[in-house]
This record gives sequence, C-alpha cells and structure tokens, in this order.
Amino acid sequence: MPVVVTGSEFPSGLALLRAVHAGGDAPIAAVTRPDAMGALSRAAHAVEVVQDPSDDPAAFVRDVGAVAVRHGAAVLPGTEPALWALAHHRDQLPASVVAGCPSAAVVDRILAKGALGELAAAGGLRTPPTRVLTAESAYGWDGGFPAVVKPLSSHVPQVDGTMEHGLVLSVPDGSGLASALAGLPGGRGLVQPYLVGDQRTVDGLAWDGEVIAVAQKTGDRTWPRDAGVLSYGRIVRSDPDLERCCREMLADACWSGLFNLQFLDAPGGRFLIDFNPRAWNSLAVEVEAGANMPAAWVDLLLGRPVRPAVPRLGRRFRSEIDDARSLWAAWRSGQRSAAVRGLRPRRHTSHAIFSWTDPAPAMHVLWRRGYY
Repeated sequence: MPVVVTGSEFPSGLALLRAVHAGGDAPIAAVTRPDAMGALSRAAHAVEVVQDPSDDPAAFVRDVGAVAVRHGAAVLPGTEPALWALAHHRDQLPASVVAGCPSAAVVDRILAKGALGELAAAGGLRTPPTRVLTAESAYGWDGGFPAVVKPLSSHVPQVDGTMEHGLVLSVPDGSGLASALAGLPGGRGLVQPYLVGDQRTVDGLAWDGEVIAVAQKTGDRTWPRDAGVLSYGRIVRSDPDLERCCREMLADACWSGLFNLQFLDAPGGRFLIDFNPRAWNSLAVEVEAGANMPAAWVDLLLGRPVRPAVPRLGRRFRSEIDDARSLWAAWRSGQRSAAVRGLRPRRHTSHAIFSWTDPAPAMHVLWRRGYY
C-alpha cells in the first residue's frame, strides 16, 4: 500500500520512511525540498515536493492530499508542524484519504508544552517546575541556576526558512537566560530548574488511548551533554510501574499515533521532561530490534490485522552527528578515556542516519558537513 510520509528532512522522519518500507508498504516521501534525506533514500517508492507546513499549513495539507490521491495512499505526519497542519486543516484533505492524526483538540492539548504537567498528573507522573518566560521577564526567574531553557515547539524555524530541531540549553545565570530566550521564536520559552540524572525514554504506539506497542530505552550520552536528547543508548527491560503510568496518561489524552516520552531519573525522583507526539530520532533501534511500530500504525489506519511489535533487549542506538559532538565535548573537558571508549564501534548498533543498505542520506549529510 502506498503511504505518504512527511518529515524525512530530519532523522526521525527518515527512520519513519524506512520503517514503512521495512514493513512491506511503499512510502512516498513528501518533502519540502528535493535534497531532503528522504528524497535520497532507497526506501522512498516515490518523491513529491510539498509546501512546508510551518510556512503555509493549509497549502501543505492540500499538497499532501493531492499526493495521496495521486498515489492512492494514507498519510503519516512525521513532524509536529505536519501534525498540527493535518489536525487543523483536515477539511483540505479529500474524503478518501486516511491520515494518521487525531482531532485538533487532542493534538493541541499534546502540543501545548507548557501543559505537560497536567498530562503527566493524569498518569501519576511528575514534571519539573516549569514557567513560560520571555526575554524581558527572564530576571523574574526564581528557580535557581543553572536553569534549563526549552523551545515551545521541538522544531524551530531558521532564518533561511528551514526547520531545525530545537535544542534544549542550560544557562548559568539571568543574563544567559535572557539571551537564550531572546534567541527563541517570539522570545519565549519554557524554563525549568537544572536536574542531573539518567535519561530513560518510553516509546510506543497508541490507538484511541490504548497503548499497542511500547519499548523503553536508557541513555548513556546526550547532546547537548548537560541538557540534551539521547545520542547514545540501548533498549532495556521495561519498568512495569513506569509503563502503567504512561498507559494511564495516554488513555487520558486519547492519543492515537507514535509517541516518545522522555524521563529524567534525578535525585529527587523520576520526572517527565518531554512528550513528543511523533517519530523520534532513535526510532530505528526499535524497528531493527523487531518492533516496527510505524508498520503497526499503518495496519491500524488501514484496518488490517496489526502485526506484533515487541523489541529485543540490548540493541544499541547512536545518533552519529550528535554523539560525535557529545564525545568531542567530553574529550575537551578532560574525559578523554570515556571519549575514546565511546568511539568504539559495537555490534547490534542502529544509527539515526547511516545504513549499509541505504547510504545516500548519510553521504549527503557528510557532504553538507552535518547539516540536515
């Protein structure tokens, strides 16, 4: 079955595209530029250039709808802007097109990053104390320093019209906080106290609030090192209490689709620090470990029997560019033995971009010196 996949300008969307292909369907790469990674991937059955959902959401949905009609396909949103556009402009889609997107009310609740605490509470989970501040109100922050600054959305528009994954930053003082907030869209962002701990993620697929597939990973390294996302980690045995809480939260949210929940195990307890309602950068490790959640998502959308998606434990993941940055930072800070050990190749490791059977996206990223 042809399936329109958006968002393969980014590693998470590339992993989604490859997962649909690995599941036996024919992914159509709907990209905003012809040199996107997904457009170069062997996994793409066809490539179509569409409007950027951040620039013109309604035009994006019309373009994607036309692509879906042309190919007779379902649609999977690979980014938050695409998810928002499909939710709010569903009337632009032909009636025959099936989209992997819940209602606008459900999507808006999930995407409101400042409302993460309310979502977490439904599952008995905790979040760090969070405030929405502007550059002008930065000096009113009373949560101590260092502090953590997050964008209101995980994808941030750049000056050249592209979208970059919004980095989480740590800041040492009020001046640094004001500067970090001023650099975000609208000069606004989420501010939290800096917590130190081990990262764990709960990744999965839900349908009308019911979790269909789930996997848990721990992170050995992140980028940025002091307040970033997983750059190197592995699939581990699930914590049953954590899984139960996540199931309750997703049921309350009535979520349908992929999800990535990020936790920090800090001295004060376990905190939910992010909810990504989309494909995630380390999705490839679950797929290659036997849990092809995107393929199961397509099954649900098309009313087919849902294939099982249970991952094998222990498989590792490396985000090539981000982990290289993390290891270089470790080297520069004097942790040279750890940096050298981190460089060592290991069997059964999945990568964010590189694939022996699909090398063109990685070669293109190297040619462009790490830009994607």
